[in-house]
Order: sequence, then structure tokens, then C-alpha cells
Amino acid sequence: MYDDLSVLLVTGALDLTVFLAAWAVASRWLASKRPSRGFRLRWPSHGDLAGIDNADAQLYLTFLSYMTVLFTALSAIGLSIALPLNLSGGDGAAARGGSLAAASVGNVAPTGWRMWAICALTWVYSVATYTCAWRLQVAARGGDQAAPTFEQQLANFTVMMRGLDATIVDPAVVRQRLEKFHAGHLVKCVVVRDSKKLRHADSALRSAEARLDRATAGTSQQSLHEEASYHAKVVQRELRQGVERSAGVCFIIFDSSEHAKDAVWEPRQRALAQEQGWSVFPAPPPSDIAWENLHVTDGSRGLRIAGTSMTLFALCVVVVSPVAVLGKVGPMIDGVQRALDTSATVHAAVASFLPPLIVWMINSVMVPFLIDYMTRFDRFWRKSEQQAAGLHMHTIFLVINSLLIPLTSLHSMGLLMDYMVSTTVDQWSTTLGASFLSSSGSFAIRYLVNCALLSGAFQLLQIPQTMHKFFVSVSAAAPVPGLAPLDPRWVFDFGFWYACSLSICFITLTFAVAVPLILPCGALFFWMKYNIDLHNFELGTYAVDLESHGTVASAAASYLLSAVSLMQFGASGLFAVRGGTDLTAASAPLASCAVVVWAMLLFRDGLAFVLPEHLRHQSGDAPVVYATQKQLMALQTAYVPPCESWGLQSSPCAARYGTV
Repeated sequence: MYDDLSVLLVTGALDLTVFLAAWAVASRWLASKRPSRGFRLRWPSHGDLAGIDNADAQLYLTFLSYMTVLFTALSAIGLSIALPLNLSGGDGAAARGGSLAAASVGNVAPTGWRMWAICALTWVYSVATYTCAWRLQVAARGGDQAAPTFEQQLANFTVMMRGLDATIVDPAVVRQRLEKFHAGHLVKCVVVRDSKKLRHADSALRSAEARLDRATAGTSQQSLHEEASYHAKVVQRELRQGVERSAGVCFIIFDSSEHAKDAVWEPRQRALAQEQGWSVFPAPPPSDIAWENLHVTDGSRGLRIAGTSMTLFALCVVVVSPVAVLGKVGPMIDGVQRALDTSATVHAAVASFLPPLIVWMINSVMVPFLIDYMTRFDRFWRKSEQQAAGLHMHTIFLVINSLLIPLTSLHSMGLLMDYMVSTTVDQWSTTLGASFLSSSGSFAIRYLVNCALLSGAFQLLQIPQTMHKFFVSVSAAAPVPGLAPLDPRWVFDFGFWYACSLSICFITLTFAVAVPLILPCGALFFWMKYNIDLHNFELGTYAVDLESHGTVASAAASYLLSAVSLMQFGASGLFAVRGGTDLTAASAPLASCAVVVWAMLLFRDGLAFVLPEHLRHQSGDAPVVYATQKQLMALQTAYVPPCESWGLQSSPCAARYGTV
């Protein structure tokens, strides 16, 4: 028979073999392409970010470096103090539950000083994680950023106006009303027009051109050429006629940051905005704007968000969770063993490797596809808001699917909801704490090892993206003269990758008190993740088109606070179940602290949701900055929608078919 430690070693050996093979293949390929850019493992340092231009990429790597340092420090504490306390606990769990159970808190006798020492360690873990979350929040707000990026500098001179009358398409109308406040300092007004028809016509043209370039000579090619010519005429007609309605959005550009701030906060201008029904607030960086969604009203977007949230919740309740899938995998493996008459060693290898792999595949492939489609349907006008929405959905789903359901030994979210409803609120903490006593953490540790090594192997090889690039190169339309070709690289999904890392934070911190051996696995994951993502950013493997001013990183810091609060909440229940009356009373502040932090997070998020957009920005003192000549030139086109900057002669259809 194989105990949980043997299963863990088999899983680790298989995962390590896969990762080393991927490393070797990736290194050989890079040696032929870029000899100086081979993958290497390094300890995180601030100097690693010098070659990363995008602020959100810098914040993401900063988050991973903080997590690496945090869990390395917690691992040192856990392995040197908590692990010896568990192993010498004297409760006999090793004989009953296996080697990993002997290293868990279940092996510690209910009475005695050891449980008090573990309670003190819980506070040490909490303080360290709270400090790390605070540092991350400071970095997200720009406190650790040496200098703003060029796009952030452009945003300092621009304000965004929403609520403009849709019949106003002439920028002179807006400029005339604001000129008296900014004589000589108002550089440009850009009224965003509602160009849905033009975008749809251009999309149809690009699709027809792609089919035309793939067609062979003959009748089929001739008919496709006629179709492409028709769509080209439609695009040129829309460009020539223009649009009669705006999207209700206007960007106002100044030559100094002082006048941009006055446009938002100066009392007379605020009174004018309220009188006209405008909402005026600092503009986001140009690359953070989803131009195709600016026409969507807040009410319509709210209905979309409510609909997708309820749909996702229904799917989570109805769809079978990975735990139920794993319940069916075990009998299948036993049947294969009997049919093939395989040895017990092979059976142990397959049984240990396959279940966490299935959970990892579900969480890495199926769930991201579903959530990405839903966030696109919500039609956020800022890319950072879409990424933050994806972060929320991914994190909640991954934590429930990978932590709460397996920990409570249930098979679906529906059963988890029934379990929570049938259990009184004051018993939630003790119920969660009792779950740690019946779990050795074997599945959680194997899942973390899979995430660290298998996910790293796939990211090094970039197999899906390589296949996508090959397909695009074969099926894409011929490049149009004078226009830049489409970028075949995938856009880095900050929301998904933050959520994946945060789910590991939740799992590691929640089990940290009961199973200290999980802490080195969490440190391994973040160390590997930091090095692999830094390597891919340096190579330009992903396209990065986000400048969120720290919005996504700030949401990640909030979830890190939720993770440590969940650890405190569960640890309080653990000590209430395992300790005596005195320890129960001493650990009660852990649960109180967790509830207070959750309440503060809910209050802040609710306030940000209810208040108008411009009230989320602070009007604190900042040095006055005047736009340079380079910045003024960039501002002439930075906030012009792409479809409006074509011009008739430079549009894709005119470049290929000529003007009509």
C-alpha cells in the first residue's frame, strides 16, 4: 500500500520530468533564435523590471515577487517551528492517517502548549500577509513606481466627459462652453461618434478579404472578389457620410495638468457639468479604452453584468464540479488496472497524477473560456474593468472549486450551498476548522505541484499560441499596403493570471496553519511563475495593451486580504474544536479580525459601485506639469477613435480597392 507521502513523491517526480523536458525543448529553440535570451531561474529583484515598459506588467511581476518572498519567509517559519511541533505532537495520527497526517496539526494533542504555539504562529502569518497586502496596495497606487509611463503622462492632460447629448457631434459646441475657463490652454476636444455601422462594415470586409485570399482561382474567387468589393463600397460610404449621433462621450485635452484637474474639481466647472448632465473625470490612458463599447449606457451594462453573473452562478450550481469527476475517475483506474493486470506501482502513479491534473485542466481551460466570453458580453468601456471583472469571476470560481468544495468533501456548488444553509452562521468557523482535522492536505499539495510545474511547462513551450500563430499565418488575408499587419500574439490576460495566483494564495494560506508542508509548495509556485512570466514578457511572447493605473493590481490586493481573513476564520474554528476553553477564547479575535476585514472590503467595494465615477479619484495636491512638444503631438491623435482616424484615402478598403 502507498501512503499519501508516496503518492506526493510520485506526482512530484512526474511533474518535474515534464517540466525539465519542456525547459530543454524551449532552451534549444531559443538558442537557435535568440542565444542571449535563454530561460533561467533567478531570485526576484527590482532590477528585473527595468526592461518592462508596461506599468501593469510591472505591477503584476511585483505582485509575484512579493508572493515569492512572503511564502518563502512563511515556509522558513513553518518548517522550523510548526512542522516540529506537529511531528512531536504525540496524538498518534501518523499511524492512523499516513506520513502527511503526522506532519499536520491533527497530530498535536488537544491540550498542551503546542496548540498555543501554533495559535501564536497564526498571528505571525497574519501580520506578515497583511503587511504584504499593504505594500502591494501602495505599489498599485503608484507609490513604488519610479515614473509614469508615456501613456499615463498623456492621461494627465486629458479629462473624459460622459453624458453628452447624442445629437452633438461637433467638438466646437463643447469647446465653446469650456473655453472661458481655460483661455489658451484647451488644446483639443474629441467627440466620440457612434460608429457601429462603420465597425460592422469593416469587420465584414476583413472577413470577405480573408476568404478571398484563401480561395483558389475560378468562379469561387470571382464571386468572393465581388463580395469584398461590395463591402469596400459600404465602408467608404460610411466614411464619406459620417455619423449623425455621438456615443455621448467627449475627451478634452489641455496643455497642463493643472487645467485638467480644474476641469474636474473647480466649483464653477462642476456646476456647469451638473447643469448639463455631464460626468467629468480624469481620462484613462488611451490603450485602456475599449472604443467599441463607449456607446453602451451604464444601465445597459448593469443589466448585462447582472445577467452574466446569474448565468455563471447557475452554471456553477448545475455543472458537475471536479470533485464529482474525480469520484468517477477512481473506479475507472481500478478497472483499467484489472483489465491490463498492471502493477501496484503503475496504479499508484496514475492514481496520484491524474486527479489533480483533471482539476488543473478544468480550471485552466474550460473555466477561462466561459468567463472570458461573459466579460466580453458585459461590454465594459475600460479594458481594465473587463480584466478586473474577469479577476473577480475567476477568483471566486477557482477558490470554491479548488478549495472549499474539496475541503468539505462535497461534489457540487449546489451541495455546498445546501450545506451552508443548513449550518448556522455561528458554526461556520468551527465547521471549517473541523475540516482541517480530517484532511492531510495531500490533494492540495499535489494540486499546487501540478500548477507550479505543469503550468510552467505549458507556458514555456507556448503550444496553444504557437498553433494559433501557424493558423493565422496560413489563413490570414494578404497584408494591405500601407497598413500594419495584425499582431498574431495573444493578449496577456491579467485578470485570469492574477486569479490563478490568488487561488494558490487562498489554498496555501488556508492550509498553512494545519499543514505547514504546503508553504514550500506555494513558494515554489510563485518563484516559478515569476521567472516564467518575466521570461515571456522579456521575449515579447504576449501582447500587452493595458494601462489600468493599478486598477487590476488593487483588486488583487483586496483578494489577498480576503485570503488571510479566510485563514484566520478557519484557524479560529480549528482552535475552538481542537483546543480547550482558554484557547477558544484566545483565538476568538482571529475570527473577529477576519469579519472586520471582510466588512471593510464590502463597504469599500459597495461605495465604489454606488458613487459616480469622478468621486473615485482623489483631488489631492500634485505638481503642475506642462505638456512637452512631443506630448502635444501625441495628444493630437491619442484620443481619436481608430475608425475615425482612418480617413477615406488611408482606410483598408481604399488601400486595396481604391476610392469610390
